[in-house]
Amino acid sequence: MDYDALDDYCKQRGELWTNIRRRRLRPPSPRVFNPVGMCKTSKEYCR
Repeated sequence: MDYDALDDYCKQRGELWTNIRRRRLRPPSPRVFNPVGMCKTSKEYCR
């Protein structure tokens, strides 16, 4: 998975990427990759 591309995608939507490594979640399977679900609004991110 291209994390930089995901970060850019989220920024374009005015959202922030949920940091997978910090949250200790497994990266999603490329087959079921849904970038929309990987973005969090700034409010949710900063909470």
